[in-house]
Amino acid sequence: MNARRLVLAVVATLAITATATACGSGSGNPRIGGATQGISIEVPSSFSAVDLTSETTAVNSIAKLGLTSAAVNTLVPQAKQFQQRHAALAVDAKGTASSGQFPDNIAAYCLNSGTALVGSSAVPTIKKQLTNQFGGLQVSNVSTDNASVGGVPGVETTYLLSSSTGTLAAGELEVAPKPQQFCFVFLTTSPSTFSVSILSTAAQTAQLT
Repeated sequence: MNARRLVLAVVATLAITATATACGSGSGNPRIGGATQGISIEVPSSFSAVDLTSETTAVNSIAKLGLTSAAVNTLVPQAKQFQQRHAALAVDAKGTASSGQFPDNIAAYCLNSGTALVGSSAVPTIKKQLTNQFGGLQVSNVSTDNASVGGVPGVETTYLLSSSTGTLAAGELEVAPKPQQFCFVFLTTSPSTFSVSILSTAAQTAQLT
């Protein structure tokens, strides 16, 4: 199972419980990510960065967000997956604390692509891998479009991810900025709070290193 599909599988499993340090930018939105991740993006001002330096700092950082116990239990395993990928992660703690719903979150990271293809040349490969990643998962309402991510041709995909007891909305940006590298932005929210504008902002403000 590839790294991206593993994250999806974890999120799908955690839909069961879902139902029961950033710096400023000129727009007023915080920015997460950097050289360690290979990508940085702007996220909405309601999102707070989670410290993924280690699993311990991730757990401690999440504990300070004021989430419900159910939301914490949902977010921690997902954060651990992102920590292992040296990702940047931000959570909409305010919305989750008031609603008790799944903790809306956005992550950004880069992985080895195994291909020298970059930019528009890599788009067909990205789309093929997206199809493979959904195999065996309960995914619906899939929409895939070309998108510019940090000025580099890439792909934007949105979909619903379901388990036997809950449905989450998700969106991804994927781009190949240089040989042997794919970079991702991974947005997961409850269906009622999903906004494609969050992905659009991330794509427009992405800096690839």
